[in-house]
This record gives sequence, structure tokens and C-alpha cells, in this order.
Amino acid sequence: MLPVTASCAVCHLDGWMQTPVAPQAKGNSGRNGPSSLRECSVCYSIVHPACVPPGGQINEDLPNSWECPTCTTMGLNHDYKPRHFRARQKSSDIRRMSVGSDASQLSQHHNNQNKLVPPAPPVPLKSEAGSDNETKSEVPHIKSEDEIKREEDDGVAGVGGGAEAWEPSAKKRRASDEDEAPKKQALRSHLALQLTHHSSKVLKKPLYPVRPATTTPHAPHHAHHAPHAAGSAGSPWLDREAMLCVFAKLTPHELATCALVCKTWAEYSMDPSLWRSMSFVQVRVSAAQLAGIARRQPLSLGLEWCHLARRQLAWLLGRLPALRSLSLAGSPAEAALALRSSTCPPLTALDLSFARCLDDAKLRGILAPPENSRPGGGARSGAEPSRLAALAVLRLPGTDITDVAMRYVVQALPKLVELDASSCARLTDAGAAQLAHHTLQRLSLAGCRLLTEAALDHLARCPNLVRLDLRHVPLVSTQAVIKFAAKSKHNLHVKDVKLVELRKT
Repeated sequence: MLPVTASCAVCHLDGWMQTPVAPQAKGNSGRNGPSSLRECSVCYSIVHPACVPPGGQINEDLPNSWECPTCTTMGLNHDYKPRHFRARQKSSDIRRMSVGSDASQLSQHHNNQNKLVPPAPPVPLKSEAGSDNETKSEVPHIKSEDEIKREEDDGVAGVGGGAEAWEPSAKKRRASDEDEAPKKQALRSHLALQLTHHSSKVLKKPLYPVRPATTTPHAPHHAHHAPHAAGSAGSPWLDREAMLCVFAKLTPHELATCALVCKTWAEYSMDPSLWRSMSFVQVRVSAAQLAGIARRQPLSLGLEWCHLARRQLAWLLGRLPALRSLSLAGSPAEAALALRSSTCPPLTALDLSFARCLDDAKLRGILAPPENSRPGGGARSGAEPSRLAALAVLRLPGTDITDVAMRYVVQALPKLVELDASSCARLTDAGAAQLAHHTLQRLSLAGCRLLTEAALDHLARCPNLVRLDLRHVPLVSTQAVIKFAAKSKHNLHVKDVKLVELRKT
């Protein structure tokens, strides 16, 4: 039964085509007779039959219940399970089962009696009384439970060993189930055979096994007896060292093809020795690619001109503890801020060439100590070194850094050996002065148009400088560069117009 406040989902009127009343309102004016609303037993929508297209199926067992035309048209009425009262259903099933089992026991008992007792001779029809008696004799006599129990206790008269013929009903049911099991199995196999013959789909075995055979302890001793059998990882024809030597000569695309052959080759193709260097150029890095990089554990990773988010790089760096070289050329500087994390590996080379929006503040944030601590590492004291303190190579060409950034580089990177600051249009002689008395060995300031010959005086105080690139610097003359090379304690010479290098002996 639907409540009085139920309304149509289409016209919003109740079952008597009136505005629904509140539960507190009293009075039944104009609400005589049954409600015309119908609730769908599939989607449970309440509508008037007149408000929807025709075609619904009315449920005669429940009032105001039907299957709406939408569910009937879409065939949803065949897939749902109707709501029943489970207790009543179970009790009715139990009653039917008990009645059926009693009737089956009585019929079986009657059949046993008919087999044991010989049939009586037919009686000729003589009169109506005789016909009535014959009709009565043909009707089987159904005995009561007391009579059945008495016969079970006393035994059937004239038959020896009758007690053995009577078994408990549970044993009979189990025996019948055991008899039906082969029949069901035969029906299943017959149905599968029919489906196979009538199906148009071609059935074929997979080309490659899902997983190789497991290795037994005695497999190496008997491997030479079955050279053509499917081998495991310890077989000679799948030797790890031999296959890695072959895989080392393949391209990444060919390695991906070999990984599809079997599980063993897929495992070999993921060996980190084959993926010491990985590079992605101008791609939008997806989650699957990040997971693939983490599985291969490269030593050098290039993500040049890629669409990369900071959280993606932070997730990846925390799973590459062996990473030593990272290139983020052309990537956004916001993503490079993920290097300021306690999970960042100890990089030795970092390339931030032409990083978008990389200025002094962003570079300071990248080179700063980590803003978080490892779990269980205790509270931060504020004096921790940068995670990039082990950097030996830093490339910053084409960025918007100034002389202030050079001070950050000198303070945060005590082990820096090579610095590339070419094409940084805002660098001046003050930035070159910041690099004095540093451990630099190779420095590139090509294309820095604000540098003058005074920068050479500051760079002359770098004791380990063996390579200096000042090409395309208009305010520095070639003669000044030659004089700088001559004053150096190292055996330097000018190789190109303004390129100073160590002389080869």
C-alpha cells in the first residue's frame, strides 16, 4: 500500500489527482476509493499509468504495484529479484518440502507392498454393489503414521529381513543425490558440446603461456634430457646472463617486444642494467609511464620538455633511490620544486636548461634544505644540508637567474665541479665574483652579454678552473682571454675564439 502523501513523479499529484496533503492535515475530501498511483517493482518509481506511455505490466498480487513501461521496454524486469517476505517464503518451502517428502515416503512404501504381495485375481462385474466394491478396492489405502511406525517395529508379515529394506529418509536423499550427480555432469558436458558446435567463435589455445613451469630441485640434473621442453629460469636456453648480454644490444622498442614472449623474458627485460639511462622528450607523462620508470630503476633520467606536475615528480623521486642524473630541461620550474623533499635521491647531475619561470626565488627553493623529514627521522633542526648538496654538475642556461642566484649556488653546492650558466642575459660581473675561491673546474658563461673583462679578474682566483667558455660575449676581447690563459698555473690555451681549455699533452 502506498501512503496518502505519495505523489506522481510526472504530474506531482496524489492517487486521487489532488495536491498531496501533509501527514498532519486531516480530512479525506474527494479521496474515496483506491489510489490510482502505481509503484514500479523494478525501479521503484511512483507514477500515474496515464502519465507514462502504455505498456506496463500490472502486478495482481500486490496493490498499486506494476512494472513500468520503461523497465518493460528495456528488459529490466527480467533481471531484478522481487521483494518477498523471506520468512514466509522459507516456511512455505519447508512445508512443501515436508509434505512432498511424506508423500514420497508413503508412495514408496505402497510400491514396496505391491512388489512383495502378489496381485489379487480380477473380480468380475456383476452388479452395482460389486462395481462399488471394486472401485473402492482400486483406490490405494494411505496408512496413517501410527500404522507405518507399527509396521516398521513389528516387520511386514510373511517377508523375512523386511527391516533392511527400510532406510532413513536422509540416507535415501543422499543416495538419490549421488545417483543424480552423474546425470547432471552428463547434461553439463552435453550442453557445453552443443554450445561449442553452434558457436561461430573460433576457439584456439593462447600463443604464449601465462607463467612458466615451476623449477623443481632436480631440474638442473635432468635439463639435458629434455632440450625442447618448456624451460624455467634456470634452463641453459634461458640463462639470465646470456639473455642479458643479448638484450643489452636491443633498443627499448625491441625490449618491449621481447617482454611479451614469456614471463621469464619479461622479468629479464626489466633488469636495471638494461635501463641505466631513460629519456622522455615532449610527452605528457602518465601514471603508467611513471610506474614503468620506477620498475626499471634508471641511473640517468631525462624528462625534457615534458608536461610534468610537482606531485608526479615527487612520487617518482621517492621510488628511484639509485637515480644520479636528472634532466628537467624545458619543464616547468614548479615541478622542479619537488627536489626539495626528504625522499629526493642524492643527485650528482641536474639539468634545468630553459626551465620555464625559473628565477632566483625558485632556484633558492630548489636548493634549500628539505621542507619535510623522513618518517622516524625526528624533528628538523633547520641546519640540515640540501638534498642536492652532492651535485657536481648543474646546468642553468636560458633561465632568468641573476647574480643573487650565483650566491645560492655557492652556498648550497660545495661539491660543484661544472656550472653552465650560458645565455643568462641578467648575469653581470658581480655574479662572476661570487664564483671566486670555489671548486669549479668547468664554467660556461657563453652568451652573457653583460659580462666585461673585469669578470676575468674574478675568475682568475678560481684555483681549479681548467675550462672557460666566453663565446658570444661582446664586452670581452680575445686578447683578454689569451692573457687569462697565459696567467693560469694550469697548462691552458685558447682553442676557439674565446674558449679556454686544458692543453692536451
